[in-house]
Amino acid sequence: MFSIQKYYHIYNHANGFENIFNEERNYYFFLEKYQFYISPIADTLAYCLMPNHFHLLIKIKSEEELRGLWSTSQKFADKGSRKTFEKFGVEKGEWNGFEKFEAEKSITKQF
Repeated sequence: MFSIQKYYHIYNHANGFENIFNEERNYYFFLEKYQFYISPIADTLAYCLMPNHFHLLIKIKSEEELRGLWSTSQKFADKGSRKTFEKFGVEKGEWNGFEKFEAEKSITKQF
């Protein structure tokens, strides 16, 4: 879990001598996905993409900015959910959402 308005250095390296980015279009694909998933929640201060690894320096946006994002996405999700639940016969107000999922409880170590 990230903390609001904190800085993070995120990096990833390919396995062994493999590359993450084999062609120029791979860089563009990564940046498009980054723009879609990360830019709404974090400001990018610096990044470096290399064939076998990458570095990102980000700052998580303020609570106010995130709240605005959540409000917008929640309205969209609620509209879609309402249609889905009506389709399957769930009355309005009957469904209370998903139970909280705790990853730590569901992950087992395999050796």
